[in-house]
Amino acid sequence: TKVYVLADGIPENYESKTIYVDGLSVGDTSQAVLNDRSSLSAQGFAAISAAFSRKNSMVKGDVQVEMRGITGGDDAWLIHECETVLAGALQRGLTKEYDDAALKKVMRDSLLSFLWDRIQQRPMVVVHLLEV
Repeated sequence: TKVYVLADGIPENYESKTIYVDGLSVGDTSQAVLNDRSSLSAQGFAAISAAFSRKNSMVKGDVQVEMRGITGGDDAWLIHECETVLAGALQRGLTKEYDDAALKKVMRDSLLSFLWDRIQQRPMVVVHLLEV
């Protein structure tokens, strides 16, 4: 690959090797970065947001799920089913008086189990909980 670089306003030709760009840096090709990219491209990503009251042990409002790179991730039925499963998991965790870390784990595990049963995918899952 030919690369043109301006040196003091004068273009110079350079031959370059393969360069990986992830939008944040150039050339970061560590094995961990490549593994993350491979996993995200193969399995997708899901983000969960939910509000709850520990005082009342209740889920407040709707659980929100956003999915990218997941088979059927834009299907309203699948998203609704995920939200229903997650609301139930959060409610069970609140009833058992779990701490925040345990609540996040219960929700993550519930979504992963549900998606594996339905579409045989295990995406990266991020859980955001808001105590109100």
